[in-house]
Amino acid sequence: MLDEGAVALSRMFDVSTHRFDNTLVITDADILVGYILSLPDISAELKELDKEQCKTRTDALRARIDKAISVSGAIECKLDAGYVRARKTRA
Repeated sequence: MLDEGAVALSRMFDVSTHRFDNTLVITDADILVGYILSLPDISAELKELDKEQCKTRTDALRARIDKAISVSGAIECKLDAGYVRARKTRA
């Protein structure tokens, strides 16, 4: 996403991209499950299921995440965050 923005802006500006070296460390399965269930595509899919199917899938997801956390102590998500700085091109 940052790279695409830089390319688009570079047509009219001098551009530099600055990235933050961030990793999100997740140690609580419920927090990650809650986030996943809040995603629009997932939320829409779950609304199509009956209550028991929804619970079964959610419980299976939670179990897989719990297992991953118990094996390594956490799930680490590398974040690609930063900003694009654009300055007017000098003529």
